[in-house]
Amino acid sequence: MGGCSVLVLLSLLTAMGLVLFSVFLGAAGLFLVATVVAIVFAVRTSKRRERGKKLGALIAIPIVLYAVSVPVLIYFAVKWIPLVMAG
Repeated sequence: MGGCSVLVLLSLLTAMGLVLFSVFLGAAGLFLVATVVAIVFAVRTSKRRERGKKLGALIAIPIVLYAVSVPVLIYFAVKWIPLVMAG
């Protein structure tokens, strides 16, 4: 009976680790997308001004992506990276 419960516990811990890893990868992906979008907006701003267009509400896209991803990345940097580095 004890061997079965250990296997269940290990599978649950593995599943939790995979969920946390996927959350980290998702946040890192959102951060990367926000950075690319911000760079594209910065490069195309002068062309948009020539056409008489403004960024307006489009500027909210990278701000929202950063607002979602940065706290998650900070949490992982504070909580998990020191644990991994410690061994």
